[in-house]
Amino acid sequence: MRVVVAGATGCVGRRLVPALLSAGHEVAALTRDPTAPRAAALADREGVSLHRCDLLEGPPRLPAADAGYYLVHSLDSGGGYADRDRRAARSFAGAAAGLDRVVYLGGLGPEGELAGHLRSRRAVEDDLATGDYRLVTLRAAIVLAPDSEGFRLLEGCSRLRAVPAPRAITTPCQPIAVADAVRYLAGALELPAEGAATAYEIGGPAVLGYDDLLRRTAAAAGRRLFVRPVPGVGLSAAARALGLLTDVSPEVVGPLVRSLPVPAVVTDDTVREHLPFERTPLDDALRDALDGTATGSLAAPDGSPDPAPAGGR
Repeated sequence: MRVVVAGATGCVGRRLVPALLSAGHEVAALTRDPTAPRAAALADREGVSLHRCDLLEGPPRLPAADAGYYLVHSLDSGGGYADRDRRAARSFAGAAAGLDRVVYLGGLGPEGELAGHLRSRRAVEDDLATGDYRLVTLRAAIVLAPDSEGFRLLEGCSRLRAVPAPRAITTPCQPIAVADAVRYLAGALELPAEGAATAYEIGGPAVLGYDDLLRRTAAAAGRRLFVRPVPGVGLSAAARALGLLTDVSPEVVGPLVRSLPVPAVVTDDTVREHLPFERTPLDDALRDALDGTATGSLAAPDGSPDPAPAGGR
């Protein structure tokens, strides 16, 4: 099968491409900058063709393919990211009419309670669902990878002695190892798709509060972290503080923190009936991400940032 991957050099995309190749597929990798080191690393692999594509310039001419993956987001590009994400999704949907199936990695959370960047993720899902193909969405909580924005915030907080925590810090979540997210994505080409749009929920084996996740992250790094909700600390105040105390951009911290009140837990594990592999234990996933050696990594030789980031929370 020939597969188009939009966002091929991002956090998840650059790990998915080798998995698709291993499964016997050919990959047309889309990136805004084919000269970037991560793009070059993909282009060196047999079975991969590289294509320049900036979805904000309008609907592109996609290479001929059977299926596609949409792994694009612009959370780290500053204010107005939600509008840019929707424009990009509409461009892709308009150009992908020749594909039989598109697989999208979205955000996990209950309808009607979405906030922060999760609201944007669901809006993108809605826009992609307008395309003339079958859409299969995998909804995930935080993806544990060294270059995931959500994990970078976790790791930054774990370096503090204490975290200025809002009450929502106890909200439950179900993080997933990037290797497991990739296995689900690769398998999504064969998942049942009923109607024009089908959504599956994916997660790791552990469900815990964000406060416990912060403590486990610190423990995996050999540190101790004090986390307890502080009366009077709201989401905005916490976001401002973490934007100053960590090396994660305030433009990224804000949308992530505003999504804290939304439970990010799998409530329908139908996907496990079709893809019942053994998932990575939480502490192993955290250590892999902390070591920067998450399974399937294709790090750029110079550690340069992704030209087209992709992923979940």
